Amino acid sequence: MVFVISMYDDFSTSDVITWIRGKGKEIIRINSYEDVAYMFKYHGEDLINPQSDLMKNITGVWFRRCPHYSPYPLNKRIDEETRSNLMVFYKSEHKAAYDYLNSLLSSKRWLNSDETSDPSKTGQLDLAVEAGLNIPEYKVVGSKQAMRTFWEKCNHRAVVKPIQDAHHIPTATGTYLPYTYLLKESDFKDLPEVFFPCMMQKAIDKNIEIRSFFLDGKFYSMGIVSTRDQQTCVDFRRYNDVHPNRRIPFCLPEEIEQKLTRLMASLHLNCGSFDLILDNQGDYYFLEVNPVGQFGMVSYPCNYYLNREIANFLTKKEI
Repeated sequence: MVFVISMYDDFSTSDVITWIRGKGKEIIRINSYEDVAYMFKYHGEDLINPQSDLMKNITGVWFRRCPHYSPYPLNKRIDEETRSNLMVFYKSEHKAAYDYLNSLLSSKRWLNSDETSDPSKTGQLDLAVEAGLNIPEYKVVGSKQAMRTFWEKCNHRAVVKPIQDAHHIPTATGTYLPYTYLLKESDFKDLPEVFFPCMMQKAIDKNIEIRSFFLDGKFYSMGIVSTRDQQTCVDFRRYNDVHPNRRIPFCLPEEIEQKLTRLMASLHLNCGSFDLILDNQGDYYFLEVNPVGQFGMVSYPCNYYLNREIANFLTKKEI
């Protein structure tokens, strides 16, 4: 039996579950904090007894994504202040039940965990340097003067990106995504003197972009030929659907894999998606690792069958 923590609309989770079921294994999947309450309701003592068949049969736990919380239905006659206070209480209780369930499963084999699922991007960069990796020079700035100073230091070749994650932002007219942006002189004209902080990095003269999926000590890497297309040369996520970037299997040098493995150990991760750059001088640069990054974009073009590999990890018995 495999225990999966995810969200309703994460299709990669469902793909892995299909492989797990194909191996004849059962699945318990939770997508929200409320699902934990139902588990305690329907499994009762079996859930909190480490000697029960239920707990003994769980071979692995996959923390795919943090489950969401849905507002608890309350009587409409309750006044707004009481409703608000009750919502805070219910959310706290659901989260406490979820944390308790995690503690009950702590002795199982985990693929990542809630505690390590969202490491700081700036912290990653600092740890990458300690692991011996190259990183683009970076600085967090919140003023026009600081931004210009760093831009000039980088010989007018610097990119701007979010400090942490590039979240999709749905609106009434469409969905927005903060892309990595190559700063230009003209961008300073309309900037306020002080603004919300962002990250700047020295732009790397890249030859190829690399996405590498790390699973329990093994790397599955893909090269993305994005620099020949003006639309994708700064950020390949500006997909060219008419002429897509070429994506090919790629082998990282053993030395780079060893350094990345040391970085994952320091982050207490056994799974994640790396973003790397190979520059025109043959040097590799670490950009970030996403513990819950999409792996289908690497798996399908390169025929790595990562859904199967994840399923194998979660269903194998302890030695």
